[in-house]
Amino acid sequence: MIAQGWLGRKSGKGFYDYSSGAERPNLEIHAYQPETEPTGADDTLLRDRLVLVMVNEAARCLAERWCPIRRT
Repeated sequence: MIAQGWLGRKSGKGFYDYSSGAERPNLEIHAYQPETEPTGADDTLLRDRLVLVMVNEAARCLAERWCPIRRT
């Protein structure tokens, strides 16, 4: 984008196109995006990561002897 001279508002074009005086998305930017979808973590890995965060927080609560549910 820098090689193209697309420096933003001061040059009239960047992620947005300012040539008409209004801020509109620059449709030419799609040429710089990869054509393939990014490969990410699978559902099992994401679920494990989210659950482990909750397990770690529960362990911290137990270590501090804090419990939101008081038993009588």
